[in-house]
Amino acid sequence: MADAKDQMPATSRFATLDRAQCFLTERYVAFGTKRRDGTVDAVRIQRNDWRSMVVRDRVGSYEAVKSGGLFRPGEAELDSIFYVERLNYHWHRGIIVDAS
Repeated sequence: MADAKDQMPATSRFATLDRAQCFLTERYVAFGTKRRDGTVDAVRIQRNDWRSMVVRDRVGSYEAVKSGGLFRPGEAELDSIFYVERLNYHWHRGIIVDAS
């Protein structure tokens, strides 16, 4: 990708790309939106090691962060946009968990 960089933007909370990648990629469970009954779908993730690059934000606004469906106002904000090549993921069958 032409505009990919290995440096974090000055506005990032992460000092280096390595710190951001370690924090962001060591997640092995993904959660869906909270349902009316208080439960959430969750899946376990198995993946290969991968290397991220920082790219320019071309959208500027992300409905998933601002809509209130996943986060309350002020609970989440955009830090950086990443591009990842050769991303191998296996999503194991989901489970339903109590969100409380």
